[in-house]
Amino acid sequence: MNTLNNMAEPFEIAVAALEKMKSAIGASATFSADQIWQYSAETVPSARRPGAITKLRKVGYIVPTGRITNAASEQRAGSKVPEYAF
Repeated sequence: MNTLNNMAEPFEIAVAALEKMKSAIGASATFSADQIWQYSAETVPSARRPGAITKLRKVGYIVPTGRITNAASEQRAGSKVPEYAF
């Protein structure tokens, strides 16, 4: 794994993870934003993740469904978060 100094930008990592996730769970699946990071080849610090998710949404890679779902990661277990689609 890369260190923070030579790590790709969080958005680029998120796009690659999103493509991998789409192949794994299907284009019609819905998901929480934290599920995207489970498909990441690099570890992105938590503080840098929200900006990448916002950019994914603004550019149109992910679309909010308007529903709320449970977070998928252990760190956010029990948290209610927005649900997204591809």
